[in-house]
Amino acid sequence: MSFSAGFSRKTITPDPGLDMCGYYVARVSEGALDDLQVNTAALSAGDETLLIIGLDLHYVMDRSTELLRSRISEAAGLPQDHIFIHFNHTHTAPSFDCDSPNPKNRDYFEKALKTVSDSVLEALSDMKAARVGYGSVDCSLSHSRRVLMKDGTVVTNPGVNNPDSIWEVGEVDNLMSAVRIDRDEADTILLINYSVTPDSVGGNLISADCIGFMRSTVETCIPGVKCLFLNGAHGDSCMQPVFAEPGWFNGTSRQFDDVMRGYDHSRWCGRYMAGSVIKIYDKVSWINPEKLRAGERIVKIQANIPLRKELPEARRIHNYHESGRDAELGYSGMMLTTVVAEAERKLRLSNAPKIIDVPIIAAAIGPIVLVGVAAEPFSGFNMAIRDTKEWAAVLPVSIVNGRTSIIPMKEDYEEGGYEARASAAKAGSAELIISECKLLISDLK
Repeated sequence: MSFSAGFSRKTITPDPGLDMCGYYVARVSEGALDDLQVNTAALSAGDETLLIIGLDLHYVMDRSTELLRSRISEAAGLPQDHIFIHFNHTHTAPSFDCDSPNPKNRDYFEKALKTVSDSVLEALSDMKAARVGYGSVDCSLSHSRRVLMKDGTVVTNPGVNNPDSIWEVGEVDNLMSAVRIDRDEADTILLINYSVTPDSVGGNLISADCIGFMRSTVETCIPGVKCLFLNGAHGDSCMQPVFAEPGWFNGTSRQFDDVMRGYDHSRWCGRYMAGSVIKIYDKVSWINPEKLRAGERIVKIQANIPLRKELPEARRIHNYHESGRDAELGYSGMMLTTVVAEAERKLRLSNAPKIIDVPIIAAAIGPIVLVGVAAEPFSGFNMAIRDTKEWAAVLPVSIVNGRTSIIPMKEDYEEGGYEARASAAKAGSAELIISECKLLISDLK
């Protein structure tokens, strides 16, 4: 069965003046450090066609997801379960919301939506005969951002070289995978899968963060290659070690939440990832794509509903934060972010449905399968999903076709920290999603 692939890349960098997302601090974009992109790969075998779309955006709201998927489905003439839309979670991107109170963000949504649709059509018209290879290597850039402190608590991002830190909690997934798609007389497409939280820049300037630097470095070192990044489960990861030698701090500064960030540091992170991609490139194992398959389903998880007695304190924290009185709350750094995020979760879910729908999707390229979830799971999701002998490779991808919540593993709720306290998902949700994902990919065999 013949296999073919097409590619398109377009710019979706916004003008200044848009609301940004990524922190519990209001930010308005003041310009751009580098471009945001939409990268689209169209894959075809026999009568099946898949679209894999990578966006340099933080995430998408529910109604915006529906509009995005339906517009692309209509433009491409493909069912929605054959459309894999991924948001790489850069923290220096505008809010992508068709219902934003900021008219500039609403206008940006419409313009970006058209650009994405144009990219899809361009990729479909660029189809060339192709062959497929796969490889992987360890890339030890990511660290657990959950740290055990001397007082026995677990704290998220307590600051590099914090004297009260003991060690990182949990195992972070550092497997870098790449699907290499060589096309006849056309650029090679590289689907790169790695788990990282793209939050190494900060500030009010638009940037694709380390993902952009990784792409540009790989494409400079290997001419004729186009990279499409697919972020794995990264809900408990960061690029901040617990302890670091002095040179690590080059190009960084301490920001509002005690996290060390900087544009030069972002470039270093991108080059670090690029080095691993380059290691894989020439040593892939060539596979037979055989056929393309796809499917999706909804997983219903329990919402992390607060107790009624918790709401007065949540309202107090929310009101102080919204009125600019954070100093009176008695918290600082990432702990301030944690209590604010927890309060927002409690208020948001106090009158919400007790069930949350989490879309999952799987797309198989021969013996390789991409598994996407509309959430930010912890690293344990990656390891559990890969634990199968049915496939040559399983590539877990987060924030696909929407974003519901950060979702820790069950045992992580007892330890606490920002993620567990802010999660809209009740303990046990990750394990249920993993089980349903395994059933879904098994159905594609």
